[in-house]
Formats: sequence, C-alpha cells, structure tokens
Amino acid sequence: MAIANPGLSPDLPLRRKSARLQNAAITIFSVSAILLVAWLGWQENLFSSNFLPRVYCYLRNPRLVALHLVSDVLIWTAYVAISITLVYLERRLRREMGNPPFQWVYLAFGAFIVACGWKDDLLRQLQLTVQPGQEME
Repeated sequence: MAIANPGLSPDLPLRRKSARLQNAAITIFSVSAILLVAWLGWQENLFSSNFLPRVYCYLRNPRLVALHLVSDVLIWTAYVAISITLVYLERRLRREMGNPPFQWVYLAFGAFIVACGWKDDLLRQLQLTVQPGQEME
C-alpha cells in the first residue's frame, strides 16, 4: 500500500483545529477588551439625564410629532404585514410541496423583519413619548 502524501502526519488537522481555536480565543478576548474600555468610557454619559428629549428635533410642534408617530406606526404595520405574508407563503409552500427545502429561511427572515420594525419604529415612538432620565414602566 503506497502512501499518497508521505510528508503529512496524521495529527496535522489537530494542529489546524487548535490554531483556529487559539485565533478565536484571541479575537474574543480582543473584542471583549475593546468593549470593556468603551463601556468604562461611555458609562457616565450613557445613562445620564443630560440629553434633550427627542421632541426638540421636531421643534415641539405637535402636528409634526403626530405626523412622525403615525408614519412610524404605519411603517411598523408594513413590517408586520411582510412577516405575515412570508409565514403565509411558507405555509402554502408546505401544503403544496410537502416539505420544501429551506422552509426555515422564510420564518427566520420574517422574524428578522419584525425585529427590524421593532428597533426602527416602535423604539423611535418610545423616544418621542418618554423623556430622558424617566423610567419606562
């Protein structure tokens, strides 16, 4: 029996795996150290009440604030409608094809869209209605 690659030892893949683990550990440690330094520097200002309410961006004009609140609600409704449509299409594909490949992608993308809508629009509404330094209940 001839050896196809006599220069490689059988434990070479183990060295590669340990090198990958070492690189991952160094990366995680570096990112953690950077985040810790950033957190210690920003911690004082992040939770202070020195910020102006977001309504100042809208010149405290009630019609302008209402316009943005209504538009944010409509945009969030569109996000949810897209997600519901994706769930409907996934169910319909499952009914017609049995078990379609990658059906989880539809549901994961729908969850991603809802999360984006939550972050983009509903949190912006909270910024308009809750003053800085005020606890949300």
